[in-house]
Amino acid sequence: MNSVTIQGRVGKEPVVETVGVKETKKAVFSVAVSIPPRDKGGDWGTEWISCRAWGKIADRVGDQAHKGNDIMLNGKIKTDTWDDANNPGKKISRTFVEVLSFVCAPKQEAQQQPEDQGYPSNW
Repeated sequence: MNSVTIQGRVGKEPVVETVGVKETKKAVFSVAVSIPPRDKGGDWGTEWISCRAWGKIADRVGDQAHKGNDIMLNGKIKTDTWDDANNPGKKISRTFVEVLSFVCAPKQEAQQQPEDQGYPSNW
């Protein structure tokens, strides 16, 4: 079973492009995940996760995900291997996003008034 759940913050602004003859949307972005220290008093580290999203999820990433947003995603890990002149057998692992959630609503959603969501104004 190839399944991963990641929670962290969006790194750079995502890059969304249209690719292929079917003009499919593709989003490329990274997520920073905090790594606890191995010993007491040690510094926390950061792991950078390379992510790809396609289709409707890529549209959502492009419209709503911005640098610093706290997100949670579910997906699959895929590792690509290739050779270059100096380093045969280079590898990179990427997470292919299947489900995307915002832990804290993006700014444009967070600014909505309760009435906009169907709640009475006195809530």
